[in-house]
Amino acid sequence: MTVTLTWSAPTPDSGAMTILEGSTYTLRWSSGQMSTDLAFNAPVSELTITTFGVVPGQLVGTSIGPLDPSVTWYFALKTTDTWGNTSVLSVAATAQSYIVSIPGSGGDSGDVTWADYDRDGDLDAVSGNTNPSAAEVLLRNDSGNFTALSIAGSGGVTNAVAWGDVDNDGDPDILVSNASAQDHNLLRNNGGVFSFENISFSSGHGRQAAWGDYDNDGDLDAFMANGDGTNVGDYLLHNEGGRLKAVKLNPLSGIPSLAGAFGDVDNDGDLDVLVATGGDEYLLRNEGGGTFTKVTVAGTGGSSERVVWGDYDADGDLDAVATNGTGGNMVLMRNDGGTLLNMGAIVGSSGASDAAWGDIDNDGDLDVVTARNNAGPDFILRNDAGTFKRLKMMGSQGQPGTTVDLGDYDDDGDLDVITAEDLTAPDDEFILRNDLNVANAAPSPPTLASLAAVFSYAKSGSTLVFTWDGGSYDGAAATQTMRFGLAVSTYSLTLNADNRYIASLVNSFVVPPMDRVPGFGLPGRPAFKDWGEGTARHGVFLSTRGAALGSPLQWDSTYYFRVQTIDVGLARSSWSDQKQYFLLNPCATRRSVNDGPWSAASTWDWGQVPTDCSAVIISSGTQVTVDIASATASTTSVYGSLLFSLVAHSTLTMVEGDLTVWPGGVLEMGGPISGGAVPNSVKATLNLALGQTSAQYGLLLQPGANFRVQGGADKSPFGYVTESIANAQTFFKVAASSSANWAVGDTVVIGRPGATGAFSAQERKITAVSGTDPRTFTVDGALSARVLASTSAVPVANLTRNVLIRSKGTNVNADSAYVWSSIRHSTGLVIQQGEFAYLGSGTAGVWEKSGVYIGSATGASFSSATFRNGWYGLAFDAVGSTVATSVAALNLSRGVAFGNAASLCRAAESIAIGNQNTGFETSASTGHTLVGLVSANNSGHGIDLDAATTLSSAVVVGNSGDGVNVAVDFPDAGAAVVQGSLAGGNGIDGVHSTGGRTVLKSNSLYSNAGDGVDASGTTAEVVGNTSAGNAAAGFNLSGGPHLAGGNRAYSNLQSGFQSAASSHVFVENYSYSNDRLGFDVRSGSPTWSGGALGRDSSLSPLPNTAGSAGSDAAVTPRAATLLETWVQGFMPLSNLVFDGDAFVSFGHDHATGTVRVQGDR
Repeated sequence: MTVTLTWSAPTPDSGAMTILEGSTYTLRWSSGQMSTDLAFNAPVSELTITTFGVVPGQLVGTSIGPLDPSVTWYFALKTTDTWGNTSVLSVAATAQSYIVSIPGSGGDSGDVTWADYDRDGDLDAVSGNTNPSAAEVLLRNDSGNFTALSIAGSGGVTNAVAWGDVDNDGDPDILVSNASAQDHNLLRNNGGVFSFENISFSSGHGRQAAWGDYDNDGDLDAFMANGDGTNVGDYLLHNEGGRLKAVKLNPLSGIPSLAGAFGDVDNDGDLDVLVATGGDEYLLRNEGGGTFTKVTVAGTGGSSERVVWGDYDADGDLDAVATNGTGGNMVLMRNDGGTLLNMGAIVGSSGASDAAWGDIDNDGDLDVVTARNNAGPDFILRNDAGTFKRLKMMGSQGQPGTTVDLGDYDDDGDLDVITAEDLTAPDDEFILRNDLNVANAAPSPPTLASLAAVFSYAKSGSTLVFTWDGGSYDGAAATQTMRFGLAVSTYSLTLNADNRYIASLVNSFVVPPMDRVPGFGLPGRPAFKDWGEGTARHGVFLSTRGAALGSPLQWDSTYYFRVQTIDVGLARSSWSDQKQYFLLNPCATRRSVNDGPWSAASTWDWGQVPTDCSAVIISSGTQVTVDIASATASTTSVYGSLLFSLVAHSTLTMVEGDLTVWPGGVLEMGGPISGGAVPNSVKATLNLALGQTSAQYGLLLQPGANFRVQGGADKSPFGYVTESIANAQTFFKVAASSSANWAVGDTVVIGRPGATGAFSAQERKITAVSGTDPRTFTVDGALSARVLASTSAVPVANLTRNVLIRSKGTNVNADSAYVWSSIRHSTGLVIQQGEFAYLGSGTAGVWEKSGVYIGSATGASFSSATFRNGWYGLAFDAVGSTVATSVAALNLSRGVAFGNAASLCRAAESIAIGNQNTGFETSASTGHTLVGLVSANNSGHGIDLDAATTLSSAVVVGNSGDGVNVAVDFPDAGAAVVQGSLAGGNGIDGVHSTGGRTVLKSNSLYSNAGDGVDASGTTAEVVGNTSAGNAAAGFNLSGGPHLAGGNRAYSNLQSGFQSAASSHVFVENYSYSNDRLGFDVRSGSPTWSGGALGRDSSLSPLPNTAGSAGSDAAVTPRAATLLETWVQGFMPLSNLVFDGDAFVSFGHDHATGTVRVQGDR
């Protein structure tokens, strides 16, 4: 090196002299101190300088060289005037080269970067070698002197190296980016000794490599810019328990990337990636879960070789620069609220192949240092209030670097520069030492009181959040510009003597930066935001979203953590005092130990509220109230009382497992223990667990348990439309008395006369309510036309209640839950104003899991309840249970079913609508009473009576099967009675009886697709019914014998009465205006007595018609007996057909007397 020395000419010893003529300066230098005459006079190097015409005070100087740059040189001089007088010894001067060459580090270096790999307190470095035959080189720092050490086993075409502690063992490992279709490598640091590992399936043309915990699971992942003209594609290297697994990064598929770096651009706490592609730069925004969205940074196209993050304007968010190599100046990108804006080129920055941010001049803002890769000397771009001024780095001319990194290797309080040499002799790496007069003072650490840790569990990814206050940690610098290191361990974090370094980081992780790697914290700066505490704080969160692949969080462990402040000059504070947090297993069983709300920690043992993986026990003698809308649990057992709030919306979601109420336990969603009903303004919801198969989980009510539901003010279950509905109309009207408490947001199902089956009913949501009586309800979709008539009703059912028990799964063939009850005491199961949805299994093949199943209960009671969208709505095997004013709708099988073991049950004023099988069903059990039921638009029968049951005052319309199907299997079990009911518009018969004794009385049977009544069972009493407008016969009697008395059949498309197979008795029946015969005897020997054929009950002539010719044939008697029967008109004997033995007698004309005609017997 060459040293230039200058000094001021002395004042002469004679005041009269103004010009010094012939003065001689004796300049001597040595590698030893020269502060005494003895040292000055020792054998040293000497130069004598004589001056002429020099004015006192004028600068005089010379240059000395070449000198060994590795030596510190000391200089001193004496002056001798023309009379031989010599001055005293001058003050000594010292010179040392600020260019430090590292012998033995030579090679074709592709990258160089700092880290304290041996944890001795000073910065070492690693140099990556592009020569495939050469190994990577460690540059070990021993008190400022460097030793070059080859890393055995390494080697390849290395374009980039990056330090990061991949295995959380406390020492930094090296990620190696290889080119030429080679897999990338990891050099694992084992206490200062490195072992080579190949990263499979990661080959390509590796460029820039970057570490970052992109999934916030506490271990370092990496990004590998892997592109050139081959379009190989980039990789995320996901850390799976200390091993890196290559994962293709799809958003850049087909785009060759040249560089990439992690940084939290939007301050949301997770790392995004900035990518240079040789065209526009791209931001890969981290959306969580390993998903990234590509955002173009418009107008930034060029030949970028590196992208580097740095907050140059000190506004708290990360900006960036992209180097442009030989393609021009660097591009500056300013962060505006998470969006990178192209601020244009930085003038004077052309030729930069790499850049690094750092406060070179210790003025508190970030400058940029560039490497120019054989394009000339390297530069500092000094940041002056956001404007960059280029300064040449003296000594870098002729030694231009490929890459550059910053670090205070000599620990003197300023940032030094290390550069990688490529292809330029002597190829040694070199350091440009920074010798500022004013050192960067270290910032202060956060206080212990400001540190906090909060754990939040979620099955999709739990988080452990560490936060600390903002503050003036570095004098006047804004808190959001600070960087921080966070060290976390399950062992106490012991510090070294000056508290700046942690003595051991084994079983620890540091989020960011890694301990003693100064540059690592820049892109990963902890977010400064509101973490849910109401005020902005610095923070870092660890997530278990990658728990299936290995998470650092250890349950039931104490976590120790410290925070260190790092300023823009990379000066570090001491570490904060240590804080600790006990991380309880979030999936451990939680047991209630006190009465209280679900959300209160004091309610539970260990002081922790249950999570969605916690098994829960409600202990006997305790009372827990679900008071929040986000309560979750796994398998839950209730021995005490589990209640739901009456003052706030509350939801308990079973994430996995059954909810079981054991003997003595209480599950109450409104009721006497809670203090009354859940008000209309409050909603209470129980979500049963989503299964992997249907009926995997359920609500299980054991003998001796109690389950009570009491919803809000009484809500009318159903009503009838009061006016016809035009096609595409979006409103309907219902009487006020039938629509009490119907409200906006309620779901309704509207029946449809003239159409059959579940899919003809329409489900809609109420969007507006107006009017008083009738009330007008506007809905969220167009309706099909519905025409009212005296024989067709349009029912509307309301499905919504403010207390809801539902399956979280909605597919009864795949994931639904069920309700099963074996409560046996009469007051144990009481449901009022409750809604049950999506329950039951269509594939389990188990009756007890068919929906809401009531087993061996006595006195179970349901009122104003709804059962919708399940397999079965409600199923009974119980004795003496009741269901009243309730709704079963849109179920994939039956609406309400009474099983073989059920008896003496009662269903009243309830509706089954839009179910895909039977609306109401009673199986082979006895004693049921069904009153005032409505069964409409179901895809099976409207009501199916397979048991001795009394059905009265029912409305059964629009079902795909029979309106009422009677198939009593046990004739001695009593009679099935159907009376006072309407069966109209059904897909087969109005009433079809095939079983034992059946009584059909005073029913109206209109417009069915089959017979009005089809009685083919053992014994039927058909009395006082009206059958009209049916597509087949009004009354069709076979089997038997049966009795038909006082019935009317008119306007049917076939015969009014049809008799076959037995000696049925017809008494006082009227058959008129039918399209075929009034009385059609197909077989057997029936008796017709009284009534009229071709006349109505007032004896008005209304003839029946036989055949298409329209001839008048009131009766075809085949072995039939007609007694005192009115027949329309004079009927010639030729119109009577005798088949076998017959006796015919009829009143021909009452004005003239009775005429009897005897047949062939």
